[in-house]
Amino acid sequence: MPTYTQGHLLMPLFNGYRGWQNRSTRQMNQLRGSQRTTSPPIRLKLEELEVRAAPAVFTWANSSGGNWGVATNWSPQGIPGANDDVIIPALASNLTVTHNTGTNTIRSVLIEANTTGSTNLLLTGGTLTITSEVQGQLNTQVTMKGGTLAQATLASGTRLVPSGNGGTLSQITVASGAVIDGSQQYNFGPGVLTILNGLTLNGSMLLGSPTSTSYPVQVTFRETQTISGTGLITFGKSKNNAIIFRATTNGVLTVGSGITI
Repeated sequence: MPTYTQGHLLMPLFNGYRGWQNRSTRQMNQLRGSQRTTSPPIRLKLEELEVRAAPAVFTWANSSGGNWGVATNWSPQGIPGANDDVIIPALASNLTVTHNTGTNTIRSVLIEANTTGSTNLLLTGGTLTITSEVQGQLNTQVTMKGGTLAQATLASGTRLVPSGNGGTLSQITVASGAVIDGSQQYNFGPGVLTILNGLTLNGSMLLGSPTSTSYPVQVTFRETQTISGTGLITFGKSKNNAIIFRATTNGVLTVGSGITI
């Protein structure tokens, strides 16, 4: 009976006789090495990932209202950014949050219902870009008195009111159940609203009061644009309520087939 020491392997032989031959580990490694094929080396590549800011929720914290651009008016303290959602709660019977200067981008804004008065997001200057929805609940409104509101979708139930030099809407979508509301315009003074980069109207646009000829509403489309969607445009009693088209050279205003006037 053969004996085996550590570092040796048993290997079957097929060279004409049965049995086992004791070979050293070194011999086995040499045999295996002669049968090994050479493979290209594996190289790992590290790819730098995109830097992304985690979205946050900013809640309005000043019950007296105030300026959008003041950091202490928000919780957490700071100015909402491009990835952030904004909530404006009904902190008082009548609350106005004013955007009056600068350029700000956020993801969305929710104006919560006010059961004892009204809550107003007022634009008087600057540019506020909202890449997703504006959701206005009961007794709330977005008032355009200047500045620019860009890219936003006015969600169902949201009311946007033009007032005075009502500023500019750029690339806005009005969802079904939302309204650009000039029907109560005599409460706010005459309204002039400028539209840029098209308007998708699936809700409604009310130009002027249905019962009063005072304080008409005029909506101006500048350069080549399209009013698309399936919405309704209603003119009030005043003959001065109007849609105006202005272009520098050969512009065209296209009213989609789904729009009812």
